Amino acid sequence: MIINQSSSGKYTSEKQLQHKMDQSFITNEKFQASSERVETWASLPLRTIYRITAIKTKTFENNGVENKSKYAVLSSREGEVRHVFITSVIEKELEKYNVDADELYIQSFGLRKNANGTRSYYDFDLVKC
Repeated sequence: MIINQSSSGKYTSEKQLQHKMDQSFITNEKFQASSERVETWASLPLRTIYRITAIKTKTFENNGVENKSKYAVLSSREGEVRHVFITSVIEKELEKYNVDADELYIQSFGLRKNANGTRSYYDFDLVKC
């Protein structure tokens, strides 16, 4: 066992130091909820159900031009919070609902091709409870 002496002269074990660090360290859930990072829709795991807790707009600059994109704040059953850009099809579908008042859930089924095989799209299912 490693014993450390602090500046106050008190001795603490490595285990006590780790416990103190664990208590003061941010949780993964809190970090994800506070992060400004927005992921792509493609990065979502397939067939995982998320509750849509908010729709927000992110403004960014690209080659001197200001662009705005909508993203969803999603929460999983386990408490994981993800910020994910939504596709135009999802955005249009969400216009039918009041995201702030309705209990909405979404699940990604990945990239699919249309019946002709000429166009790709992200398949999803949206459910209101």
